[in-house]
Amino acid sequence: MVHANAALTPRARLRTARLIAEEHCSSSVAAKTFMCTEPTARKWAKRFREEGPAGMQDRSSRPRHSPTRTPSSVVRQIVSHRWRHRLGPVQIGGRVDTYLSDVNVVAVVVFATAYMEYCLTLRGVDCRPSLLPRSLAQARFL
Repeated sequence: MVHANAALTPRARLRTARLIAEEHCSSSVAAKTFMCTEPTARKWAKRFREEGPAGMQDRSSRPRHSPTRTPSSVVRQIVSHRWRHRLGPVQIGGRVDTYLSDVNVVAVVVFATAYMEYCLTLRGVDCRPSLLPRSLAQARFL
């Protein structure tokens, strides 16, 4: 829980924005007063003018789009080479003609234990190793 009087809470953002937008204080003075940078104070004032107090709430930092995301066809090839041919990231990168970092990201995301357990749970399989068929229990730790 964040302290209610902290510099970057929605309440402090609103006070900063009102100081700039309604009381016509300079953004540099408001930024110093509320311990934030001038561009941040200007951003909050602009949001306040456009959206009102609702614009001061926390926003998601998740990207809206990922233009450099690894294409799903490449992800399928990486998964196929990993499962069928038991290759490591370097060998897969050479065969699929992609960057090693892409292969590693796919490996972390696709082959993480939590993801495997999630997939198995969706299919009604108990994820405890003692209850899994031997092949699936071994596959969990690739």
